[in-house]
Amino acid sequence: MAATIRQSLPPGETAFLVNYEPIVYFLADIPLPTRMPFWEHLVGDFSNALGQDSDEELAAVLERRPYLIVISARQWMRVRPDAKRLLEATLAVAYGGPERVLDGVGEVEIWHRR
Repeated sequence: MAATIRQSLPPGETAFLVNYEPIVYFLADIPLPTRMPFWEHLVGDFSNALGQDSDEELAAVLERRPYLIVISARQWMRVRPDAKRLLEATLAVAYGGPERVLDGVGEVEIWHRR
């Protein structure tokens, strides 16, 4: 998955791994789009664990329009409803796709910025 993401990114761009393994940022050698690399803290069940406003941080990440947005279909049900609504609205207006890739455990969607 890291190689697929790295090959899809133009120089200087990044991906936002909504609910996927954060190690991919490092394996793909791409910059983090957020200060919260563990998706459970940003869009998941532990969004209040760091004492920061996760919805505000998610909105900031999406406003910066990462080149790719990566979503694990098998983990989608663990994304908070408010985060889902924001992500779905952003994907509908600013992203094309998804490209569907199998990662050995399930399907992963890769959305490309328009």
